[in-house]
Amino acid sequence: MGPIKLLKLATLVWAICSIVALLLLAFLPQANVRSFIDENDIPTGAFALLALAWFTVPIVANEGMRTMWQRRREVILAHLDQALRLSLPLPEMLHAAADSERGTRRLRLLSLRYHLQHGESLADAIRKSVPEIPPETVRAIHAGEQAGRLPQTMARLVARAMPVPGQPPRIDRIYRSYAMILTVLLGVILITILSISVLPKLHSISRSFGLTLPWTTLLVESAYNSGVPFYIIGAPLLLLIACWPRASRDFLLNCIPIVRDAARNRALADLCAFVSDALLTGQPVETIITESADAQPNTIVRRHVLNWADRMTRGQSLSDAARSAGMPALLTGMLATVHGSDDLANVMAFLGRHYEYRFSRLSEVLRAAAIPCFVFTVGAMVLLVELSVFQPMIAMNSVLSAPHIHGGGF
Repeated sequence: MGPIKLLKLATLVWAICSIVALLLLAFLPQANVRSFIDENDIPTGAFALLALAWFTVPIVANEGMRTMWQRRREVILAHLDQALRLSLPLPEMLHAAADSERGTRRLRLLSLRYHLQHGESLADAIRKSVPEIPPETVRAIHAGEQAGRLPQTMARLVARAMPVPGQPPRIDRIYRSYAMILTVLLGVILITILSISVLPKLHSISRSFGLTLPWTTLLVESAYNSGVPFYIIGAPLLLLIACWPRASRDFLLNCIPIVRDAARNRALADLCAFVSDALLTGQPVETIITESADAQPNTIVRRHVLNWADRMTRGQSLSDAARSAGMPALLTGMLATVHGSDDLANVMAFLGRHYEYRFSRLSEVLRAAAIPCFVFTVGAMVLLVELSVFQPMIAMNSVLSAPHIHGGGF
């Protein structure tokens, strides 16, 4: 079992344990949870810190491992891209690259060289030697080999994987990616601690003074009693989806409007660029469309492309098959004007640049909006928690400090 599969298995076990523990905490009566904490002399602050550590440490460790694998993947793909771009023999180039690396990177490069020397294709050698490279990347390399456009495919993969000048550093992208998950977890833990330790006492004191709890306190209590099970199930599942099958992540992203458009534009840009390059080899269009589906990392777009290729094999024209397969209207409309393979290559190259521009624009919008949305979300959460605690205290202080009139005097 490779390291990526071990990480996925550990993430699955952690998510299941988290869901079970939080469900028990949510559905148990508050008095039972509070008595358990008191009987075992567990400070409320320590309980909150332990709960927060249970969620944050696996998330940070998970992303740390993925960052290390990402860097290893970038280095290996960069060596392969350099060898293909300069038309150098891969085994000798990989041997020289291995001498410049240390540790696991050196072992991965030497293993890749060994498999290539024994006559295996580059995609098969990468699948066996470099488990850090995801299956969708291996499929893209295999499709590039089949289409005779391996250098161009590798250049696109390296351009996607390597950091772009002016782009936020990796640690900033990590923070943006997991900010929402950590925010939800922090809110769940705060509401749970308040509902267990603070709200019962506020209820008791309010009844003694004949006061009614404010709406903010009642909202926090109702969130714990009814809404929390939804969030505590959704929060671990978000991380589970982020670390598990690509199809689940693509389906989740497809439900978010702006993110869906960005992911689709990126997938269409890769598709059009691949088809444009492959058309220069003189292969049939049906074969190129089928191979482009193998090179497509987005599960939803790959399903549409396979449907497109299947309809073409059944006799439909290029534009009609694309329209029936659910491809975008711009793509199908421009395909209807194509006359010959040269026109098709130019049209696909233009569409690739167009969708790449749209993806870059949407990604910049999402990147710029991530921090303000995170700040406003955390600020609203903190304001709600503070009001739910301080408003009852202010009301009780007003009752205690108010003058009581007895028969016309103080």
